[in-house]
Amino acid sequence: MDNQTNGTALVIGLASLIVIAGFKWWAPSVPGILIAVSGATLFVEWFDLRVQNGLMVVGTLPRGLPTFQIPMVSPDELGTLFASALAIALVAFADMSVLSRTLGDHNGGPVAR
Repeated sequence: MDNQTNGTALVIGLASLIVIAGFKWWAPSVPGILIAVSGATLFVEWFDLRVQNGLMVVGTLPRGLPTFQIPMVSPDELGTLFASALAIALVAFADMSVLSRTLGDHNGGPVAR
């Protein structure tokens, strides 16, 4: 089945999109995404489509919280981690700066610069 569309997965996906769009259009207060995902999950399980049609499923999910542990980081990885953390901090700072200015302009209040 390499490079071929699984027809069953396509039908389930299209039906899910129709359910989501339908609830968004006719009953916006109803969580259409939750209903579509739950319905597709139950449909695949009830009709055993994983085995019959070769659908890929997540499988058993672990229960509970993971145990706390500090990851081992080599000195070579510290540079990459620091650069990534700095980039994330810069993006967060720029985002909050723009957001505060937008809210200040919207509410007519001063914004500290």
